[in-house]
Amino acid sequence: MKNIDLNDVHENTRKSYNLISEKYHELFQNELDDKPYDRQILTNFAGLFTEKAKILDAGCGPSFHIGNFLVNLDLEVVGVDISDRCIQMAQNLYPSIDFYRMNLIDLKFENETFDGIIAYYSIIDTPKKSIPAIFQEFYRILRPNGKLLVVVKEGKAEEYLEEVFEIPTHLYFSQFQVEELHELFKKGGFDIEFSETRKPNPSEIKISRIYVLGGKK
Repeated sequence: MKNIDLNDVHENTRKSYNLISEKYHELFQNELDDKPYDRQILTNFAGLFTEKAKILDAGCGPSFHIGNFLVNLDLEVVGVDISDRCIQMAQNLYPSIDFYRMNLIDLKFENETFDGIIAYYSIIDTPKKSIPAIFQEFYRILRPNGKLLVVVKEGKAEEYLEEVFEIPTHLYFSQFQVEELHELFKKGGFDIEFSETRKPNPSEIKISRIYVLGGKK
């Protein structure tokens, strides 16, 4: 897609997630119960760190269910999201956790703040040409030898979604090929330590998921 104003994309993302946050929470707050593969991936990720290591849930959504899984594995997790409504809902659910409304391209954290970052379906709302800037931010805020776990949906689509959960939106959406995601990691300064694609579960949209773990060089 050409002539995309990134500020417009971000504002539309914020507005869209504000609109769909309640439905999103209703549908996905307990999704890990039926996803043993994801639970194992997150358990393996947690095993890379010492107790109370600091992790960023980049794009935590209204439910913070991914981040909370790691909290229950004795990690200290901070949540960020572009949607003010998502942050409000997550904070209400988990008052003891620190949440911040932030854009992934401009994370307001000091250099080398985190030991690890998880980005579960959160880079997908950014035009592909701008995603290297997100990886630059991830690299900047990770400590030496920090770990980055990114999950995306496999495919070639890059477009606006005008409806999500039967709710009108104007939400940017990008899918990825494995090679594209690997290139983002490598150019971003990460060694790829794990990469796997899984088929969708029966309850999911019929799109495969790609999981890549990288280590900061």
